[in-house]
Amino acid sequence: MSYFAHDGKNANSAILVNVVPDDFNNSSPLAGIYFQKDLEEKAFILGGSNYFAPIQRVEDFLKNKKSEFIGNVKPTFLPGVTLSNLNDILPDFVSSTLKAGISYFDTKLAGFANPDSILTGVETRSSSPVKILRNENLVSNVLGLYPCRRRSRIRWWNNVCCCWWY
Repeated sequence: MSYFAHDGKNANSAILVNVVPDDFNNSSPLAGIYFQKDLEEKAFILGGSNYFAPIQRVEDFLKNKKSEFIGNVKPTFLPGVTLSNLNDILPDFVSSTLKAGISYFDTKLAGFANPDSILTGVETRSSSPVKILRNENLVSNVLGLYPCRRRSRIRWWNNVCCCWWY
C-alpha cells in the first residue's frame, strides 16, 4: 500500500509482463537479478546516464519509433526525462506483450492507449526474482520464512521487505 497523496496531474497505471526462468540467458540461480540489472543499466544509459527516466509516447511505442515531442500528457518524473524508444532496450517478448496489453486494455477502458500517454521505463521490481522452494507440507526451505498461498509477491522498499498475496 502506498501512502503517497495520489494528487498528481496524471493517473498512474502499470502493465506487467510475466518473466520466467526460461526467458533468462543463463541458468544461474541469480539469473533473474542479472536480467533486472541489465534492463536497469540499459534504461539508465537510454535516459542519458544522469538519472533522467527514458520515456516514450504510447503511439510511438506501438509504432516502434523514438518519441520526438511530448503531447498533451506531461511527464512528472523527477529529476527529469529523456525522449526515447523503449523498444530499443526491452527484449522483444516484453515489447510485444506490452503492445498487446495496451491494445487489449484500450478495448476495455477507452482511452487507455491515448497516443499522448507516457510510458516511463523501466520498473523491474514488481516482484522478487527469488523462487521460494517449499516441501510437501508447504514449509519454506528457509528457516523462519512462511510464504502464504501459491503465489506470494515480495517487494523491497528502502531495504524494508513488504509482502502481499493474490
